[in-house]
Amino acid sequence: MMVSAANMFGKNKRDIFFDLLKFIVGNFEPFPQPDPTWHYKKEQNVVFHNLMCEYFRVMGEKVKEDGMWYDAWGDLFMSMNVAGNNKGQFFTPSGLCDLMADISIKDGAEPLPTHVIGAFGKRVTISDCSCGSGRNLLAAHAKFVKNGWRKPYLVAEDIDIDCCRMTAVNMMVHGCYGEVICHNTLAEPETLRMGYIINEGLYPFPGLPTIRRCDEASRYFGISVMRHRREAASDKRDTEKPESPKLQGQLSLW
Repeated sequence: MMVSAANMFGKNKRDIFFDLLKFIVGNFEPFPQPDPTWHYKKEQNVVFHNLMCEYFRVMGEKVKEDGMWYDAWGDLFMSMNVAGNNKGQFFTPSGLCDLMADISIKDGAEPLPTHVIGAFGKRVTISDCSCGSGRNLLAAHAKFVKNGWRKPYLVAEDIDIDCCRMTAVNMMVHGCYGEVICHNTLAEPETLRMGYIINEGLYPFPGLPTIRRCDEASRYFGISVMRHRREAASDKRDTEKPESPKLQGQLSLW
């Protein structure tokens, strides 16, 4: 269907892929705003709606077949980059994501919630500072759901806005709670280019999946953690007294 849509609109399938992501995000925004860059006509929007419905149908089937989660966006993205990827983006295989979740999240006693996060309450927090399509976080979320534990709060970060949209839709359809932050995690960990709060549940219809765009950096738990760590490190440097230099004695064989 995506190839047919690309031919119909006179575009390549990569453009349709990323515009479909924008379309889905916009449809699940609780307070949507007009997008000045959206240039499609009404009949073309119907095609995007049909693509979205087909995506949900495929997701329903694949999750039943493959287990607790399925990253359709990551697989599609990689299939379009098989001939060459100018960004060097190659996502972790799903089986390896499950393995890492099994290794890092032990069975047995339920992990204790660590932070109170707004409307989500007290939850275990799990972060991926270079999330790609979010599949590592999906695997961790699935481990919690499988064990009947309280869902974790996921913090997804990436410098690529298209990756952030993939992650936002993936988290939304899998029923995850969390946030997606678009920024440079290494160079500018306390800044925000744009971001989404996923499935916040503070709207008139509880349980309705949502992807809410939020441009307030202070609203994001991941950014608040980085600021807290910087301030704590600064306070520690201010209170620590420099050590007196140790005097070196003259070496002697006697």
